[in-house]
Parts: sequence; C-alpha cells; structure tokens
Amino acid sequence: MMTRPSSGLSIAQQLRKSGVAGESNGEKRLPGNVYRAKTSVSSKYDIIGFISSGTYGRVYKARERPGPNSDAKALYAIKRFKPEREGDAQLQCMIKSILFQLLNGLFYLHTQAWVLHRDLKPANIMVTSGGHVRIGDLGLARLFYKPLQSLWSGDKVVVTIWYRSPDLLLGAKHYTPAIDMWAVGCIFAELLSLRPIFKGEETKMDSKKTVPFQRNQMGKIVEILGVPRRENWRGLVDMPEYLQLQTLAASRGSGVSSGSGGLYSSSSSLGGGRTTADRGGGSSLESWYNNILKTANYPADKSPGPKGYRLLSELFEYDPERRLTAEQALHHEYFRNTSDGPHKGKIWVSNNCFEGLEEEYPARRVSTESTDIGTASLPGSKRGGGLADDAHLPAAKRR
Repeated sequence: MMTRPSSGLSIAQQLRKSGVAGESNGEKRLPGNVYRAKTSVSSKYDIIGFISSGTYGRVYKARERPGPNSDAKALYAIKRFKPEREGDAQLQCMIKSILFQLLNGLFYLHTQAWVLHRDLKPANIMVTSGGHVRIGDLGLARLFYKPLQSLWSGDKVVVTIWYRSPDLLLGAKHYTPAIDMWAVGCIFAELLSLRPIFKGEETKMDSKKTVPFQRNQMGKIVEILGVPRRENWRGLVDMPEYLQLQTLAASRGSGVSSGSGGLYSSSSSLGGGRTTADRGGGSSLESWYNNILKTANYPADKSPGPKGYRLLSELFEYDPERRLTAEQALHHEYFRNTSDGPHKGKIWVSNNCFEGLEEEYPARRVSTESTDIGTASLPGSKRGGGLADDAHLPAAKRR
C-alpha cells in the first residue's frame, strides 16, 4: 500500500523526518518491522472513505492518526496498487465453467438475438453468488441482422484496446461476431495467466477525430502470434491498414508475404492443432501457454493441457471467417468430461463455477448512489453509482 501525502513524502521518508528511524552502529535506519509489517500504512492513517477504483488500483481517503507531529485536519489520498499477478492460479473447473457459460450467453446473443456485444472484457463479465455468469454492459451492443449501413459508420472505435481483434485493428468497416470471439480468447488467456495477454498502449485520436492505427497493440499481438499471412487470411491485403501492417512486419524483420505452410500442422508438441512457426514471423503462443502452465503449477490431472491450447489458438485465428464461433467453441473437446461417471466423454460442464470448491471469495458491494461518476475521484466526494467497493467486506461463502 502506498500513499501520496500532501507533503510529497513517502511513508518511509516521513518516518525518517519525524525521528521514528532507529540507530544501529551509528547508522540511521528504519526498524525492520516497518518493511515487514503489512499494516504499516493503516497504523499511521485512518481510512475514512472509498474514493474510486480503476484497472491498476483503488484510492481511499484517509486521515493521519493523532501523534506529536501529525496534522489531524489533513486529508490524504491512499492508493492501493494491484500487482501484475495477484493471487494463485484459478482452478480449471472454475475457468472451464466461466468460459462455457460465457460462450453459452454469446451463442444466444449471436444466433437468437442477432446482437454483437462489442466490448467483452473481464470487467464486463459478472459472477453471481450462485456461480452463474452474467454478461454485462451492453452500451456498445448492436443488432447486426441485415443492417442498412455498416456498424462502423455509427461507432468508429469499439472494444477495449487489449481485447480488440486484428480485423478491427486493421480498420475493418464490416465485421461479424468473430470480434466477440477474439475477446473470449483474450478472457480465456487472462483467466489462465491472471494478466492481459495483449497489453498494448492505445494511441488517442487527434483533434480531427481521425482513427489512428494502433501500432503498439497490433505489435503485442504479432509478438505472440507472429505476422498474419495472406494465404491464411482471405482479404488481408484489402484491409484499410494493410500497408501499416507491412511496415510493422518489416520493422520486425518479417514479411506479410505468402510463405510456405499453413496455420495447421499435423505435428505439435501439444498433440496437434495450430503450429507455432507457420503463422509467419514465428508464433510464440505455444511457448506462452506452456510457460503459464509451468508457473501456475497445475496438477497433471487438472491442467488445461493440449485441449486448452487448441481452443485458445482457434479463438486467436487471424482470419475472422476461420475463427471459432460460439457454437463451435461450445462443442470443443476442451469441454468434454474426462471424469469417470455417467457423463464421461460428453460435453458436460457445471453451470456453477464455484461447485465443489472450498475456497471463499469476497462479495462485492455495489453502490446505489446516483452521484455523478465524473466527480467520484475527488477527495471528499461521494462515490458514483455502480462502482464496486470491495473494501473491508467479509468473505461470502459459496455453495
């Protein structure tokens, strides 16, 4: 936990300044417990309110505890940063259930309601106390059944940058549910690794509202999947930003030329499926996947294994026409039950992602206040409606 007090000094600097630091062998230093204690900040400050939260952390309003050198009237903003990787790896039964339920919801949206979500990301996927997955935030969702004009004409930019598909990044004006399926792949990867797989930096529009080529984000994708090939992506050369892709490939020493081989291979260290070298420019998706499984220490019988890799690679297909649909993904071998019992060999996944788990997960309180969200980050202001406040809440037991 870190603070940004009005004096501009860190906690350690303030302790030194106030004479808290001890002396040993003539050398001034902080007591060892200042660094070891997890409550060093809360022992110096009283948390009096929640201000706001974001992707990288949460901000709280605090007042300094009474002391000889404290200012009881001074208010401080204390930020708690979220680590890049926070917590242990999620159990496979939980990941499988969340993913299956998400795909089931998308299957309904895409085939029954003719709706594109256009902003799928972990922040918009909710889980009830009963372990049921809900798809939220349909603000960018649109009907795509026989549109009178392209969806691009209404919204030039859709999908949060880290979850945006290559076809959108390359300027596609006509797109399909495949853009949602790419985001599902990103969510699957994030459930496995607990961090975004394609964490690029977004280039903002200029004063003329011109949509820029997201070179950094496309570069993050190319780093792992390699450069797309024309023979494996029909229509690639017709993409509006194709020339930008060529310059990106050239800077990496790769070309978007028609090389030999396809995306599929009869041999793979993961037992078939996508290759890692035939994507052009050298794909490292398989290396990324194997490294995640290794660092997560999944038990052999509970690892997503080769089937998980094949599902991920088929969701990360460059060509939107070849990318898995929600229906195809629901019938993927990854979801086939391998446990002994009446459902062995069948597609059988629990609709409760907490089923059989002993762990307790914290409930999240949702504010019902209707205060303008634009002022929620100001010290002393009320929180905006809908922001989740999960501070100081007891864990909710799961059934």
